[in-house]
Amino acid sequence: MGFTAKTMQEAIEIATELMDKKGIKREFSVPMTPQQNGIAERKNRTLIEAARTLLADSLLPIPFWAEAVNTACYV
Repeated sequence: MGFTAKTMQEAIEIATELMDKKGIKREFSVPMTPQQNGIAERKNRTLIEAARTLLADSLLPIPFWAEAVNTACYV
């Protein structure tokens, strides 16, 4: 599924409409305040640690970082 938007405002409106249709609840926090977003911050840290472990254990080089993160998300 793709869409084309000519302006940032148009992209926001399209994304908002899609989220509303899919029943996705949006929660906003103040920018640059990670303490307001503790759950996401912890999940991101967990994924990074898992990706590092996968790369180290498999002896794969850094260019495989994206694959390691995708695998960590899947696991």
